[in-house]
Amino acid sequence: MPDKKTGEIASSADPLSIQVYGGTETEILKSLKSLMSQDEEIQSNQTWVNVGALRRLAFLFEGGVESAGGLIGLAVMFILLGVVLIAFAIWQIFIFFIVIAALTSFSGGAALKYLKCTYLTVPAHSLTADNLAVFFEEQLSFGRFATLSEGLDFSEQPELVRKSGRATRIFRLGIHMALAVATLLLLFELVGYFVFGDWITETSFLILHGIAFLLGIAIMDAGVILRHSLVTQGE
Repeated sequence: MPDKKTGEIASSADPLSIQVYGGTETEILKSLKSLMSQDEEIQSNQTWVNVGALRRLAFLFEGGVESAGGLIGLAVMFILLGVVLIAFAIWQIFIFFIVIAALTSFSGGAALKYLKCTYLTVPAHSLTADNLAVFFEEQLSFGRFATLSEGLDFSEQPELVRKSGRATRIFRLGIHMALAVATLLLLFELVGYFVFGDWITETSFLILHGIAFLLGIAIMDAGVILRHSLVTQGE
């Protein structure tokens, strides 16, 4: 819980990690620095690459070099790593951007904000609960999505931070679901083509994936609506 006397966020949340979807890194840093002491250090980076997926891929090869067991094993590991990275690049370019383009048309452009995620890490003691709420309020007012990183106890945060985090997670979940559906559809179609020599065109199969994709859109839009309602309530 934030300290009742100082308003500082509990040290158990140290360091404090924040994710902001939309906006430029410079704009977001300027907003955050205005609420902190000048001598406090902020770690930040902005990327359009799906960092979460990349980290999961890295986990598959964790300890691979140590356990390769010789030059042959090491060569095989690097070949597999290369194949996985190439597959990831193809997915990132074709599936990811095509799906985001489709979602953008169903979200009034909000899905584009997912492409620009700024990761911020600050010492927990550098922000009071009130200042954290002010930062989140500013991000929401600029049409951005802001949340604390997964693993933090949202129940200990200001109400606006909790609600903003909920809206952002719902928005992100919808996009992830749409991406998963599109990825599975592509994999099934490729398996059907290379194993059975033809694309899968059964109506029920395509309808099922279409419904799942639309569900992802609905979840994403729910997050957009929740974010908009927070801005409206603050006006």
